[in-house]
Amino acid sequence: MPAKSAMILLLCVLLLLMSGQRSGHAKPGKGLSPSKLHPSVVKVIATNKETGRQQQATGFFINQAGDVVSNYHAIAGMESIQVWPMGQGSFPVTRILWQDIAADLVILAVRIPVADVHPAPIANHLPLTGEAIEVIGHPLGQQQTRATGVILSRFPAPIVDTLLQFTAPISIGESGSPLFDASGQVVGIVSFILYLGPNKAPSYFAIPAIRLFLYHGLQPTNPH
Repeated sequence: MPAKSAMILLLCVLLLLMSGQRSGHAKPGKGLSPSKLHPSVVKVIATNKETGRQQQATGFFINQAGDVVSNYHAIAGMESIQVWPMGQGSFPVTRILWQDIAADLVILAVRIPVADVHPAPIANHLPLTGEAIEVIGHPLGQQQTRATGVILSRFPAPIVDTLLQFTAPISIGESGSPLFDASGQVVGIVSFILYLGPNKAPSYFAIPAIRLFLYHGLQPTNPH
């Protein structure tokens, strides 16, 4: 995310949190069945060939063509990008199909057999405050993990219109992870963590998945 956009977005979040719109921790969501969703979620490894530096993130398939959504900051400035579906080897990214730098989103074209692609349905609505969600991602040094929680707040925000604050704990490597609702639709994409207060307690934020429909190649599935 460009420094100016990131600073504006961060300032907006801090002001909203300081205004008292943030409540306490919520109980983890229940009733989700994520096992069938795992094939949609992939590890993303981006490499700068000149320096050898690597960055890891998470992404997920959005269509049968094998296109993958992740965070823009995870691949910015990198020359080689590979995705690793669950239980498989790596597949190369051939090009960037779409990027929304302000919202830190990117859609990647992947060279992968159709049989190995398992797209996740994208919700064309915003999740409700208090709604149960589950994050499935690839933390650094681990395979897929899952964490449950709820949508804690929906913030109006410049640049991206809306930010989601959620309670499911995440860590490094899970940027770009999908937030699934109880019906199995993706309602958000993990974006960043802020450490606030004297105890540096983490607060987790996501971009609403509905923003992906700005990409004209994506059509709604099961409209809400």
